This record gives sequence, C-alpha cells and structure tokens, in this order.
Amino acid sequence: NGYSSYFDKINPKSDKNFLLSIQKANEINDAALVVWTEMNYSKYLYHYGNMDKLIPTLLKTIENAESINPKKMIFPGETFKIFGWIMTTIHDDELSLKFLKKSLEYSKTNTPEYASILNAIGTHYLKTNELSTAMQYLNKTIAVSLQIGDNIRYAKALGGKAVIYEKMGDDKTALQLIQKD
Repeated sequence: NGYSSYFDKINPKSDKNFLLSIQKANEINDAALVVWTEMNYSKYLYHYGNMDKLIPTLLKTIENAESINPKKMIFPGETFKIFGWIMTTIHDDELSLKFLKKSLEYSKTNTPEYASILNAIGTHYLKTNELSTAMQYLNKTIAVSLQIGDNIRYAKALGGKAVIYEKMGDDKTALQLIQKD
C-alpha cells in the first residue's frame, strides 16, 4: 500500500509486493490473511482502474471471504465495504447492497466510516426508487454525521434527501435541502 501511495499509479513494485503478500499468506495457510492481502490488491487495482485484473481477483477474494467466519477476518467491516463499493461501480447492485449491509455489522458506530456506509446504502435505495428506505438510511447518516461532526457526509445525505423530495414532487423542501447542503 505504501508504494502504491508513493507512485500513485499502477506500478511494477506495488504489483510485485501485492502478489508476494498474497503468495506468502497462501503459503502459511492463513485464510484471513489471504482475504486481507487479496482485498488490498483488489482495492489497488480498483483505485487505478485496472478492471481486467480486478474482476478475476475480486471474484476469487469474495469466494475466499465467504468461506471463513467474518469474525475471524482482518477488519471485516473494511473488507465488506470495499467489496460493496467495487460492486456498486460495476453495477452489481444486489451484491453491493449485501456487502454494504455486512460492512455495517462489522464497523464501529458513530464513525465517519459508519456514516459513509449508511449513506452508500441510502444512495443504493435512492437509485432503485425505494424512497422510504432511502430516507431511513439518509436520516441515520445525518444523525451519525451530526454526532461526530462529519460535515461532508451530512451534506451528501441532505443532497440525497433533496432528490427524494424532488421525486415526490415536493420541490420546495427539495430546494431548502439543497440550499442547506
């Protein structure tokens, strides 16, 4: 991850280190470590848009993750969140929602990460026109965001609520929320 951040692009040094870490995790037969190393490699490929390598790597990682107890995983909340975000990007909405909800189960409440996941779930329901469920998740996002002072997540949730009110034909409330956003 360090080399990836330093070079800020796909690079041979990062590729080598990610693949070596996966190999070493497999050699010591530590399923949780295998999933963690594969997830980090998937995240790297996703971040830099290498979809050709990402898809097979991610599918293998998900398969490995589903074969172990999440409580034995390394940072299961983070792992499931990354799975959810990637699935959102590749438009597998069903899997995205599944992983985002799993991420909530294994993430600490009252944190920016938790608010981010709530917002992502609310946005999913907004995209699928399940407006009342979207509103519930966006309201939860707002509550957590206000508690922890996460103004960015708060503003995003207000924007999502504005879209809901616009879809319901309440342009006045939508406009008020956009102005507050």
